[in-house]
Amino acid sequence: MLVSMLHHVEDPARAIGEATRILKPGGRLALMVFTREDLEHSWLPDYFPSTRAWMEQSHPPLHELEKLLPGARRLEITYTDLEDGSLAALEAHPELIVDPSWHRQTSYFERLATYHPDELRSGLARIQRDLDNHRAPNRPGRATVLAYAKTRPASSAHSSAAR
Repeated sequence: MLVSMLHHVEDPARAIGEATRILKPGGRLALMVFTREDLEHSWLPDYFPSTRAWMEQSHPPLHELEKLLPGARRLEITYTDLEDGSLAALEAHPELIVDPSWHRQTSYFERLATYHPDELRSGLARIQRDLDNHRAPNRPGRATVLAYAKTRPASSAHSSAAR
């Protein structure tokens, strides 16, 4: 299982390639990832505009991932709870995003705090104002799971019988 980690590696294709390489024939891989299409659904870049560029850069589009995992089945995840505490799960709860104990759990806000602290403060203040005025967005976040099974090679007995 590769869960919410692909955007943290330098070479996502290499990471997926290594994961599929070590699978035995018939082995399965579950890749939970935020694709570029999942991010297009997010309201957070409206509050934190500098994030749009690096989120797009570090989150590949679905078709690129499908090329790396041919035949994988896509499952769209819409978060209705906070079980995994991910950024996507927090999107349905803007009141928690303004709470440091929640937003500090995500690499998204950690990066904002490091590289754009003024934008982080102003974006959080804007979300709080929108909450106070009952205008805060609360669309649930989305993610993608790609379920992949490594194909089994044709057996030699079956191959020779077909000749």
